[in-house]
Amino acid sequence: FLAGVSRPFLSLLPNVELLDLSRNQISHIARGAFSSNTRLKRLDLFRNRLAALPANAFSAVDSANATTTSSSLEELYLGQNVISQVDRAAFAGLSSLVVLNLAENTFQSALHAETFHSLPLLDNLNLRATGLAHVHADLCAGNPNLDQLHLQANGIASLPSTAFAALTRLGVLYLDDNALTSL
Repeated sequence: FLAGVSRPFLSLLPNVELLDLSRNQISHIARGAFSSNTRLKRLDLFRNRLAALPANAFSAVDSANATTTSSSLEELYLGQNVISQVDRAAFAGLSSLVVLNLAENTFQSALHAETFHSLPLLDNLNLRATGLAHVHADLCAGNPNLDQLHLQANGIASLPSTAFAALTRLGVLYLDDNALTSL
């Protein structure tokens, strides 16, 4: 089983477009690990041991050269890890991201209102069964293309009246299995 992801290994794969590292024991990803993978479109880290997502966790930042390259990542699967902390800038630099799956993690604190603001093309956001108890009014304000939002199986008891106001393209909203008593 893999325990970590490092830049030296990934730099040998500059043309890879799909990288499936699911069902391993990855607990950390080195900063700038994906800086050589500018063609990467789909990254699957489903069912690993990631506990935290620090700032710029997946952006193509080359810390050795202090440069940033445009990320082509469109799909990121992080479901069924042990993620409890998500930095407000964890997804910075992922402006091409369309699908983000964080299902079945257990967030220890509420997601910051700006967590997903750098993802203008985001179409599908899965936050199912993450222990999310509070939804900020602006949580998805930077995601005008969001079509599917999965918030089911959380502890959400109430929602701000403007929680989905900016989501004019929202076609599918899952709110089942929460503690909501009214909308």
